Amino acid sequence: MTEEQARAVKRVKGEAGEAGEAGEAEKGDAQLAAQIHDFVSVLVKAIRAAQIYVPTSPILRNFMEDLSHKLDALWESLKNLVLNIEELTISWRGHVVYSGEQSPENLAFQFFKDGIRRLTFLPGAESDEIREFVNVIRHARQAGEQAEDLLTLLWYRDFSFVRYEYVDVLPSGPEVPGQPAETAGGGGG
Repeated sequence: MTEEQARAVKRVKGEAGEAGEAGEAEKGDAQLAAQIHDFVSVLVKAIRAAQIYVPTSPILRNFMEDLSHKLDALWESLKNLVLNIEELTISWRGHVVYSGEQSPENLAFQFFKDGIRRLTFLPGAESDEIREFVNVIRHARQAGEQAEDLLTLLWYRDFSFVRYEYVDVLPSGPEVPGQPAETAGGGGG
């Protein structure tokens, strides 16, 4: 085999190796997405349980422990968990990990309507903060439209290991002279 042929074989093997690594990365992302889907599913169940059961209930305690374990297991593969919020879905790296109909019970819709567009969970959230996060969402659901929104409740709580990004969803204010109407007032994004 000539030197040129050897380089060509090495190049083809390298390209095949890179393609294999990309396939493995996609497979790994799909497996992680499944784990994250499980975490979000348990989060939804824990929120529902928190609405139904008293805080000392063994059923609620089991959901919270499961939720904490699911999140803790993710730290073996992730440095943080970033979830993107759309009106009816929650996604991670382009993988939909939660979706539902438009209703007050839809977790994605609850975040979205209050302007929250991204949630980031950091290592450490799996301890007390995930339980408190569930309680904040429960409180927002039970308080109704007249109470403070979820964004305000999260701000009051000032989590260390749960972060969020939001947009201003206030209705547009009065027109500002000299500015086009679509950029005047609140409602930025």
